[in-house]
Amino acid sequence: MQLQISQKEKITAFQTTILHKEYSNKETHADVCYLVVKLCNKVDKPSAIPFLKKELALRKKYVSSNKNLIARTYYNLGYFYWFQEDYNNVLTYHDSLLSFVKVKDKRSGKAYELMARVYKNTGDYQRALDYFDQAETIFKKVEAKRNLLGVYINKLTLFVEQKYRFTNSDFKALESEILNFADKAKATEKQRLMILFNLGTILYHSQQNKTSLSYYNKSLLIAEKIEDSLKIAQIYMNKALVYVKKSELDEALLLNEKALLFVGNAVDEKSTIYDNLGDIYVRQKQYEKGIKFYNKAVNELLPFHWETKENLPDYEKIIASSDRKFILGYLIDKQHAWLRFYETTKNKKDLLAAEQTLQLIDKVIDDIYFESKEKLSKLFWRKEGAKLYVNAVKICFLLNNPAKAFYYIEKSKGVTLLENISAFSAKRMAKLPQEVIEKEQMLSQSVKKMEQLFVSDKKKDSLKSHYFTAKEKYHKYVRGIEKEYPNYLRYRTSLPIIATEKVQESLAEYEVVIAYILGEEDGYVLLMNQKSLQIYPLKDLKSLKSSITAFQKLYTKPFETTAEATNFQQEGFKIYQQLLPFWESTMYQKATKLTVVSDGNIHTLPLELLPTSISKKLEETYLIQEKEVSYRYSFSLDRQNELNRSNGKPESTSFMLTKFKDTTLTSLSTTSENVFEGTTFLNENATKERFLKAYNETSQVYISSHAGTTNTIPWLAMFDEKVYPNELYFLNNPKELVVLNACKTSAGIFNEGEGVFSLTRAFLNSGSKSVVASLWNLNEKSGMEIFTTFRSNLAAGQTKSEALHHAKLMYLKKYANTSQSSPYYWSGMVLTGNTEALSTSVNIWKTIGFAIVGISIIFFYFKYRKRSY
Repeated sequence: MQLQISQKEKITAFQTTILHKEYSNKETHADVCYLVVKLCNKVDKPSAIPFLKKELALRKKYVSSNKNLIARTYYNLGYFYWFQEDYNNVLTYHDSLLSFVKVKDKRSGKAYELMARVYKNTGDYQRALDYFDQAETIFKKVEAKRNLLGVYINKLTLFVEQKYRFTNSDFKALESEILNFADKAKATEKQRLMILFNLGTILYHSQQNKTSLSYYNKSLLIAEKIEDSLKIAQIYMNKALVYVKKSELDEALLLNEKALLFVGNAVDEKSTIYDNLGDIYVRQKQYEKGIKFYNKAVNELLPFHWETKENLPDYEKIIASSDRKFILGYLIDKQHAWLRFYETTKNKKDLLAAEQTLQLIDKVIDDIYFESKEKLSKLFWRKEGAKLYVNAVKICFLLNNPAKAFYYIEKSKGVTLLENISAFSAKRMAKLPQEVIEKEQMLSQSVKKMEQLFVSDKKKDSLKSHYFTAKEKYHKYVRGIEKEYPNYLRYRTSLPIIATEKVQESLAEYEVVIAYILGEEDGYVLLMNQKSLQIYPLKDLKSLKSSITAFQKLYTKPFETTAEATNFQQEGFKIYQQLLPFWESTMYQKATKLTVVSDGNIHTLPLELLPTSISKKLEETYLIQEKEVSYRYSFSLDRQNELNRSNGKPESTSFMLTKFKDTTLTSLSTTSENVFEGTTFLNENATKERFLKAYNETSQVYISSHAGTTNTIPWLAMFDEKVYPNELYFLNNPKELVVLNACKTSAGIFNEGEGVFSLTRAFLNSGSKSVVASLWNLNEKSGMEIFTTFRSNLAAGQTKSEALHHAKLMYLKKYANTSQSSPYYWSGMVLTGNTEALSTSVNIWKTIGFAIVGISIIFFYFKYRKRSY
C-alpha cells in the first residue's frame, strides 16, 4: 500500500533537500525554491520565507542577470511577512524592491500599496496616504484598473479609521467617483461590498445615521449572496453602533450577538464585538459588566489575566503587538468606564483603577506618536491624547493631586513643538558629527520647501511625486542616524516635561501661574504659586466658550458708544468670574503677576482686558490695572528654549518696512529715512535673504511689517518676498526676543493638543525665548506707540513683561476718557515665553537708544492717524 504524504510533510522534506544542499545548477536550485514557495502559499505561508531567502541569495549571487526574478523575490518576501504581521520586514524587503527596480511597474505599485497598509495599521495615517498615492499613480500608468480600485477601497478604510467627516456635497462627489470607477473596472461582488460598507461607515462618522444604515443593508445583501461570514459579522457590528447612537440599546445588543454567530475565530472582529458590548453595558450603567467586556476585547488580541477587572496587560507586550492601535482604543474605553463607575460608587478604588489605566494609555500613545514620521499623523495622535488628558486632569482633581494634573496639562500643550526643540538638544547630547547634522538639516529643509510648494500650488498632482521623494530621502537618512547613533533616538523620543517643583522654584514671590485645559464638556484651570497648587473646574464650559467667541467681537473694534462700553464691561466681568473661579481667593488677590497657559478659544482673549468689577469706571477695572500678564505655550517648551543659548551678539536687528514690492500689500506710515544706527534695515534693504541671514547674527529681532495667512499658513512680509514658518524652522539660533509689530502675528488655526499655529509658534520653534506679537489687526498709531515705549522700557532695564505692561498702562493713562482707550487699541500685543530682562550690554542700549529716537520721528509722521491694517 502506497503511503499518502501530506503537503506539509512535503514542505518539511524540502527543507532538508533544498535549503541545506547545494545544486550544481544554481538557476535550477533557485527555480525549485520558487516552486516550493508556490506550494507554501497554498498550504503554510510562513514556511515560504526560508525558501524565498535561499532563492534571493542564489539569484543575487549566481543568476543576477535576470533582475525581474530578483525583484519578484523581494516582493514575495515582503508579501509573506505581511501574513506574519512582521511589518518591519515587509517594509525592509519592499523598500529593497523599490530601490532595486529602475522603472516602476505593477509589482512596484503592489509593494507601495502593501507598505501603505503597514503604515495604516501602525497609525502613521499620513504616510499611508502618501504610499497609496504612489500606488495609485503607478496603477493608472500601467492601466491596472482592478488594482487601482483596490487602492481606492483602501483609501476609504483610511478615511474610516481617522473618523473623517464629510459634508453632504463632498460625500456625494466621493460616492459618485468611486462607484463610477467600480463599474469601469468591472468590480467583483466583494469589492462592491467593501465600497458600500466603507461608505456606510463614513456616513456614520459624518453623523448621518439613517443613510449609513441603508448602505450597511445594501452591503449585507451582497455579503449574504457571496456567503462572506466575516463581512456579515462586520456589518452587524457596525449597524449596532448606529443603534447605540440612536439609544436603541436592545437592538444594538441583538446585532452584536448575531455578529458573534458569524465571526468564527477571527480575533480582530471578535475583540471589536466585545468592545462594542462593553460600550452598550456602560451606556446601561452596568459598569462592571462593561469593564469585563473591555478586558475580553483586549484579551482576544493580547492574552492576559483579564478575569480580575483591575488587571492590565503588560506595556512591553502592547507596544510589540501589531494590534496595539486597537488595544489602545479598548483601554481608553475601559478608562472611561472606570471614571463613570466611580461617579456612581464614589469608591476611591475605582478612581485609582481609572488612573492606573490612564497611565498605561499615556505611554502607549507616546509610543505610537514617536513611531509616526509624518507631521499630520503626529497631530492626529496629539489630538487623541488631548481628549485623554482632560479626563486625566479630571481624575487628578477628584484625587486632589494637582501636581500630576499639571503634568497632564503640560502634555496637552504643543508636544510636536517641544519635540522639535528637544531634537536640537538631542543632536548635541548624542554627539552627532557636524556633517551629519548639516545633511539632516539639508534634507529636512528640502522637505519643508516642497511642503510649502505643495500647499500653495493648485496643481498638486505635479508636485506629489517630488514631495514624496523628498520625504522618503529624509526618513531613510534619519533611520540611518538612529541606527548608528542609538542615543540620539533615546534622547529624541524622551519628552522633557518639566516638574512642578521646578516651575514653582522659578516663580517670583507674588507671581501665579494660571493653566487651562479644555475638553468638549469638561474644563479645568490650575492655579499655582511658589508654595501651593489648586485645581478648579470650569463650570458650564459650553456656555463659557460661546461667551468668549461672542465677546471677541466687542474688543476687536473700538467702542463707538457708551452703550458698547457698558455691554463690554458687563459681559467681560461675567467671563472674568467664570475663567478665574478663584478670583476672590487670597492666593490670587495677593498676586501682582500672572503667567497664563491658555487652551482652546481662550487663546484669542488677552486676559488683561477683562473687567474685574462692574461697580467702577471701566478704565479702572481692566485686569491690567491690578496685574502684569504674560503668556506661555508651555513651561516645558520654555525650559528647553532657555537651555539653548543664543550665539548672536547681544544687540538688536530691526526690519522696518513702509512699502513692498508686492503692490497688493498697502504702504505703512513710517519714514523711509534711515535714522537707525546699528543693524537696521529699511524697505528695499529689508529683503527676505537679508532677514534670514541677519537673524542669526544678533540676539534680538524687531520687525514692523505686514503679516497674514495663505491657505491657513501664516506669513510675514519682507520687501521682496514673504517668510513662512517652514523657513523659520531652520533659523535655529536661539533669540532673547522677537518683536512682531504686524497684524495677527499671534493668531492662527487652533489644533487640539498643539495650540495655535501662528508666527509666534514658528519663532518659538526656531528657538526664540520670547515673542511679542499681535492677536488681531493692530491700529497703526497705537501699535507703534506701545512698541516704542516698550523698547524704551527694555532699555531702562525692565523685564520683558514689565516693559510691555508699563507701555500699555502709559498708553491707557495718556488716552483716558477717549475712544482710543478701548481695548482694541492697547491689548492686542501680547508677550509669549520668557519674561526676564534682556542681557545687558553697552552696545545694545546704544542701539536701542538710537532706535527710540528714530521711532519717535516715525511717530511724528502718523499725525494721530487711526487707520488699521
